[in-house]
Amino acid sequence: IELPAAERLEISERIQEGTQHLTNILDDLIQISDLESSSELPPAEDYYPALIVVQALEAVRPSVAADVALENQCQVSDELMVSTYPHLIQTVLARLLDNAAKFTHLGSITLSLEQEDDKLLFSVSDTGPGIPADKRDFIFERFSKLDSFAQGTGLGLSVARMIAERLGGTLTLDADYTGGSKFDLIIPVSF
Repeated sequence: IELPAAERLEISERIQEGTQHLTNILDDLIQISDLESSSELPPAEDYYPALIVVQALEAVRPSVAADVALENQCQVSDELMVSTYPHLIQTVLARLLDNAAKFTHLGSITLSLEQEDDKLLFSVSDTGPGIPADKRDFIFERFSKLDSFAQGTGLGLSVARMIAERLGGTLTLDADYTGGSKFDLIIPVSF
């Protein structure tokens, strides 16, 4: 079948998007299976929390709309090193930032980091539509989606919370935040 170049390109892009979507679903399912079946965490690493913030923001930057400011509010020293699980923290932050980028079309997305005693307090806030009060617990359930037309599987926040809990931390939605959505990730660390 002879197709015009523009139509071939559109079909190719749809195939690539579908393949990426399927890959994301499989990655989520594998990660859930691994989190539920594995009893041991990999060894903690010495790492710079400020670098985790920079890397997370750079990873999401291509997905952020042109009219949205991506802000870094890191309140810890660049020299602070802790023993933690940077890859797993990055995974949680990626899910939170990807959601913020998906639903925020104007305004800002902010990744904050503070240290309080032996804990790192990450926050991802956005100026998107927010989450209705009656859906705040629902969003952490598997396959839950507030917008059935939005791309995604409804597994991202469930996986993110599972990872946070495996690290001995918490992932919560800030119910008092009214400017959009704000998620707080608290992870214990050692020095």
